[in-house]
Amino acid sequence: VAAETDLFLIDLKHMDSERHRELTGVPNEPILHNVRLLSGKEVWFRLPLIEGINDDEANIEATARFVASLPPLHHPSPQVAARLLHLLPYHDVGKDKHRRRGTKYNPQGLTMKAPSDTTIERCRQQLQAHGIQVVVGG
Repeated sequence: VAAETDLFLIDLKHMDSERHRELTGVPNEPILHNVRLLSGKEVWFRLPLIEGINDDEANIEATARFVASLPPLHHPSPQVAARLLHLLPYHDVGKDKHRRRGTKYNPQGLTMKAPSDTTIERCRQQLQAHGIQVVVGG
């Protein structure tokens, strides 16, 4: 499938594997391993940014180092960034979808809030310092 896919959207929720497991139920090693296998493919990374969950400087730094460590994409279009990451500030738009499906929206019962504009800007600058093009929003 990867050979026929033009674009991959990869969510990087937390770089610490144990914290990733606490938040999602699975460790992140298989995800990070699979990302490395996509060398040369167009990948848009997405970081759902949640206040107090994954917006700390250590996690953002680890995310930046991981993305920057990957081989850059060589694309004929100058509009396509070699390393692109979308910062996605938390929102609860999907809450109603889960209610309609009868599934839990937040099974861990975490307090989830959107990060402040100051935090978003700090994260953006921290990522850009590693040569990553950052887009805030989807």
